[in-house]
Formats: sequence, structure tokens, C-alpha cells
Amino acid sequence: MYFGPMMYGINYNLVKDHLVDSNEVTVKDQHFTMLFQTFCLMNIVNMLNCRVIGTPENKEYNVFRRIHHNWMFPIIVLGELNFQFAITNYSWLRVFFGCTPLTFWMQFCTGCLALGSLVVEALSKLTSHEFCEKLPAIGEGRDEKEKLSSFSQIMMI
Repeated sequence: MYFGPMMYGINYNLVKDHLVDSNEVTVKDQHFTMLFQTFCLMNIVNMLNCRVIGTPENKEYNVFRRIHHNWMFPIIVLGELNFQFAITNYSWLRVFFGCTPLTFWMQFCTGCLALGSLVVEALSKLTSHEFCEKLPAIGEGRDEKEKLSSFSQIMMI
């Protein structure tokens, strides 16, 4: 997989380039830090998504509804957000967690990707239960030998 200079001037080969290059921050290190930051922020936003599930008849889209009823939840979320940003901004924590510094726009991009899970959650609530029931189950209508061969073909990719 080759990433050209399409984003933040990152230009390296993900497979062939070394992770550490003489104690200097490499673009591969920054890439992995961005992935780590995006993953952690998506988990934090997912905590908001999981607060309000709703029912098939009454779909609740406001994930911030009644968030102030339990004061521990916002305190924990804000604490996790602060700690996550501290991991990539303070040098002594970066060394401990193996992260590299991220620019403002990299932080902004990871935050936007994490907030995108709010949109995915709202779109999943728009999907009707009848439509989901009509979708075939994975491997439905196949015998065991066909299932194993298709699984092995997927794993070889």
C-alpha cells in the first residue's frame, strides 16, 4: 500500500519503510499515531452513541438527551478526552505510549472522523427492521464445503 503526498505531505511505503529511523519521528510513526488517536476518539464517541438506543417504534436520535442526569458520565468522557489529547501533546506521555506529535490539522481530522460515527449511528437508526430481516444471513443457502472455500478465499486476500 503506497500513500502519496495526498494528505499532510505523507509519502512513504507502508510495508517497506522502517518504523524507527535513528530516533527521529518518521511519517510512519505519525501515521500510526493518527490511527491510534482516531480509534480512541471513535471509542469515546461510541460511548455517547450507546447511551440512547431507543426502540423500533420510538427511535431516539438525540444522544445528548438527559446527559446531565448522571454527572459521572460527562466527567469520565471529558477526562478520557483530555488524557487522549495529552498522550499526543506531552512529550513524557508520548514516549511512554510510543506516540509522535500531531499537528493541529491532524488532530482536527481525527476528531472529524470520530464524530462521523454519530452520522453512522443516525443512519443505522433510519434503516428499518423489515429491511434488515430481508437481508440474507452470511453463508445462507450454502453447504459447509462452500462456506469454508469462500472463507479461505477471503483470508488469502
